[in-house]
Amino acid sequence: MTSAGQSAGAPGREPIRVCHICATTEGAAWLHEQLRDLRDRHGYDVTAILNGTKGGLVDRFNASGIRVLEADFDFISGGDLFSLPRKVLRLYRILKRERFDIAQSHLFNSMVIGRIAAWFADVPVRLSMVAGPFHLEAYTPRWIDRWTCWMETAIISSCTFMRTLYRGMGVPARKIELAFYGPDPKRFDIGVTPADIRGEQGWAPDAPVVGMVAYFYTELGVNRWTPPAVQGRAIKRQEDFIRAARMILDERPDVRFLLVGSGWEDGGHAYMARMRILATSLGLDPYLRFTGHRTDVPAVLRSLDVAVQASVNENLGGTIESLAMEAPTVATRVGGMVDTVIDGETGVLVEPADPADLKRGILRQLDDPDAARRMAKRGREYMLSRFTLDHTVDDLHGIYDRRLADAPRGYRPVVSALRFVGGSVVCAVIVLRFVFLDLFLLPRWDVGWRPWHRAIHALSRPIYVLRHRVWPMVANAVLRSYWTWRWRLARAANFVRYRMVVLPLFNLRHRVLPVILNATLRWYWQLRWAATRGMAHLRYRILAPARSAAAHSLLAARTRLARTAPKPTPRYRPVAPPPPPTPPKPVAVMHAPTATITSIPSPPAAAVVPITRIWLWRFYAFVGRHAPSGNRKRLREFANRLTRGFRR
Repeated sequence: MTSAGQSAGAPGREPIRVCHICATTEGAAWLHEQLRDLRDRHGYDVTAILNGTKGGLVDRFNASGIRVLEADFDFISGGDLFSLPRKVLRLYRILKRERFDIAQSHLFNSMVIGRIAAWFADVPVRLSMVAGPFHLEAYTPRWIDRWTCWMETAIISSCTFMRTLYRGMGVPARKIELAFYGPDPKRFDIGVTPADIRGEQGWAPDAPVVGMVAYFYTELGVNRWTPPAVQGRAIKRQEDFIRAARMILDERPDVRFLLVGSGWEDGGHAYMARMRILATSLGLDPYLRFTGHRTDVPAVLRSLDVAVQASVNENLGGTIESLAMEAPTVATRVGGMVDTVIDGETGVLVEPADPADLKRGILRQLDDPDAARRMAKRGREYMLSRFTLDHTVDDLHGIYDRRLADAPRGYRPVVSALRFVGGSVVCAVIVLRFVFLDLFLLPRWDVGWRPWHRAIHALSRPIYVLRHRVWPMVANAVLRSYWTWRWRLARAANFVRYRMVVLPLFNLRHRVLPVILNATLRWYWQLRWAATRGMAHLRYRILAPARSAAAHSLLAARTRLARTAPKPTPRYRPVAPPPPPTPPKPVAVMHAPTATITSIPSPPAAAVVPITRIWLWRFYAFVGRHAPSGNRKRLREFANRLTRGFRR
């Protein structure tokens, strides 16, 4: 293998061997141009591996002296899956035998089979150049690409939109490169004589002509191999162009329209016939013409006042050619056309599948021809600066150099054997998912198949009988048993509660507690009465005599003081002296065995009565207030009688 960084065609060195794998033998002129310029400008040893050895593309390679090898890349149908291992092994043997340094694949079928075979063969650099975003926006090819893209050294996106899609799928940015599919600018010389479209069609020489150059592809089906935006539609959308033409003629009757291109296979021819019928039904026969296939496309583009690309899914589409021929361009805002047509700078962008917006973009170009020509001129300059074949080949050469610098030696037998073991498991899982989900289950699901509907229909009668006859009987029996046992349990619980709780509590409250309370209250009032009586006796026997003796002593002392005090001299007239005090009566003496004590004279009866009455009323206050009203009345009367008796 040639070391990284050295020129592929350096003298005295073996050139780097590059093969491009593509599942077609028709069209794809860009593949021939890329390999031819890689060989002629950078000295690579190039080979093409195609889907056959006959076709227009094969003839171009043979004319340029580029070797063509044959392989099989079909695996869309269920029958092709069983031969898929054989197809991978066939391509694996070719790669192993030729020992290419770089294997680059194009188109979805050849990309999947090519990357698996190149990974098994341990090709040093494995690349996939994605031709368009179609398969990245559809369910089935998207997950197949995601499950196998890790086998690649790098993925080459051909527009920024595809790079965004791959980043959204989780592919690391370091594995994504960018290189546009650029045409050979030599085929688009603005000095070419414009085609006499107006004279051919019998139109006025100054009539504005709006044209669309594209193949007629049939409408795509509604399935998981097709992006949702394209399902049930033709990808180039000539129908939108025809309907927009009808709207434009209502405002600009002088405009004429041209559809250039033939049908692609039988489906395309049928779609082209339907478009002719649509144009006739809209009354466009005098204003719109179908030219079929033409070989002078650059001259046709040079004669157009506005070139239109109305695709709903596209890479760069025909915008490169129209910009290269300096034709004012109107394109839909899809795929890679937003890279070439910058709205208001190099052309006008409109919404896809919207004839009204397409009409707006075309009229914008027609109503201001000077601005349209300026945008067309800037568009050609922009195209030549970024989107030519020379830039594509130089970008590929730079990618090859960078990836070869980090590539291993390649074609290692042990690595190939291990990859065969691990890769076989991965491929088996992919095939099982593809067969079970994408070929069997999901297509039926999309058309409304639900496997349980038939089973539900077969079980509907037994379910009806079970629901409306058996279940009510069972439910009634269960509910009857439930409520019967619940009533019995409730009755037993009530009996137990009455015997164990209610009756004991009733006896305790109405029989035991009153007895205990009466006894307690009786003891309490007895103790309180005894305490009150003892305190009264104590006060009467001890405190009252002491208080009386103190009063008598105080009185005697005052008397003695009055007798011994000097008499004041009267200032005016003498005052008669007070009578002498009455001497106290003799007090009886108590004789005790050990001592003789002179008793203190008892207080007079008038002093005893208030004290007794006070203690009687205190007794009533403490005892009578807790007694019933009748008892209180009787206690009051008793206290009054005692008081009156003391007074007497």
